[in-house]
Amino acid sequence: MLLALIVCCSFDLFADVTARERTTCKGEAFTFWLWSFLAGSANPDRVLALPDTELISFTASDGRILKGFRLRPEDLPVKGYVLVVQGNGWLASSIAPYLASLRNIGLDVYVYDFRGYGLSRPGLRRFAAMLDDYREIIAELNTIYQYKFLYGFSFGGVILLNAVQDFSAFDLIVIDSSPSTVEGFTCTENYTPVDQLPSDCSNFVLISGKKDRVVKQKRMAALLKQGQACGAVQDINKLRGHPFQNESDKIREQRVLELSALFREKMLSKDITQ
Repeated sequence: MLLALIVCCSFDLFADVTARERTTCKGEAFTFWLWSFLAGSANPDRVLALPDTELISFTASDGRILKGFRLRPEDLPVKGYVLVVQGNGWLASSIAPYLASLRNIGLDVYVYDFRGYGLSRPGLRRFAAMLDDYREIIAELNTIYQYKFLYGFSFGGVILLNAVQDFSAFDLIVIDSSPSTVEGFTCTENYTPVDQLPSDCSNFVLISGKKDRVVKQKRMAALLKQGQACGAVQDINKLRGHPFQNESDKIREQRVLELSALFREKMLSKDITQ
C-alpha cells in the first residue's frame, strides 16, 4: 500500500502538466488519486470477452488519450448512443459488463476511464480537465447519432451536470444517486450540481434509492427539489442501494433493465411523433 502510494503520487508530481490539467479545487490531487487507487486495476479482457465489444480511445485537445469501451447492439441497427459516466470508485472495465443489456434496444454504449484512471493514463486527475474531456466526447458523439442519452451515477452525475453545455440536445439524461453539492472540495469554480440544472429539465430522470447509504436522500434532497420544480421525472421510492455498490447482481441487472425501458420508451415516443 505504501509503495503504491509513493509510486502513484510521484507519477502525479513529475508528470508533464497540460493547461487543461489546472487545479481548481483544494486537495483534489490527493482526493482523485485516492479514488483512482481504490478503483483498482483495469481488466479489459473481462469486457472484450463480451460479443460485439471493442476497446476504444479518444484523444483530448491537450493530447491526453482516454480509453474505454463501446458495446455495440447484437444483430440490431444502431439508433443512438448512451454515454455512461461512472462513480469515482469505478473503472470502465468494472462497470461495462453490467451495461450490456442497454445495447439490446439499438444503442451503442460508451464508457471511458476518467483521465488518470485505469486505461486512461498518463494524465493528471483534475476536476476541470475531466469536465473538458467529457464536453469533447459528448460533442463528438452528438454529431454521429440520432438518439442521444446520458447516464451518470454517483460522481458521474456530478460530472454530467457540470460538463453538458446544452441539455436540450439530449433525448434523456438520467442522474442516479448524485449529491446536490460537491462535498469535500473547496473550489475556485462553481461545480455545485444543483446549480447546473437548467430551467427546463423535463428531459431529466432523477433517481435516489431508499437504501442508499453512500449518497443518502437528504444529500440529494436539494437536487430532487429543484428537479421537481423544473420538470424532471423522479424515481425515489424503490429500495435501491447506491448504484452497483453493495447490491446483488440481480439488483444491478434490474437497474439496467429499467434504464433500457426508459430509453426505449423515449425512442418509441419520438418515432411516433416524427
